Amino acid sequence: AERILQEAIKKVEHLTDFKIRTAQFMIALIGVQVALNDTTALDAAIAKVEQEGLRSLLSADERAVFDTYAADRAFQQAESAQERGEDLRAQEFLRRASSQYKEVLNAEPNNHYIWFRLGQVSLKLKDYASAVSNFTTARQFALKARDQDAGHWSLFFWIQALALSGDRSQARDLSVQYRQKSFEIL
Repeated sequence: AERILQEAIKKVEHLTDFKIRTAQFMIALIGVQVALNDTTALDAAIAKVEQEGLRSLLSADERAVFDTYAADRAFQQAESAQERGEDLRAQEFLRRASSQYKEVLNAEPNNHYIWFRLGQVSLKLKDYASAVSNFTTARQFALKARDQDAGHWSLFFWIQALALSGDRSQARDLSVQYRQKSFEIL
């Protein structure tokens, strides 16, 4: 009986190793599909990882990469759905993107790109308070990372979110401060 148990354990270990390698291969494949802009294959690969439970077999870093790809794709799908006038479908994709970006932030809380994307999702969902918070955080982390371009874009969208939230005076003040600082640099 013990020999049969040991053989069964070896089979399960082999299967688990195979599933982990499959999950890692799918992440690499997703990266290639993103680079090639092959959205049909990308959607199929993301669905396979999610449906077969492969995500749970990935390391924290690999999960963050997968979740970023999946969230970015959901955001693209939301924009396409909005262009076609499918607002309910767009909302569904935006909620999925928001959830996946938040998963990435669990692993990478200082990732200014993810904070920025979450801010964009919040803007599209008309959750202006969250958008302001997300863009503020994105700007802080972008400046810490010495990524000036990301810092400027975060500020631009932060000002937009403030204006849309109804806080036009703070948006105006920030805009004036930013403009003055820009002239000082020149």
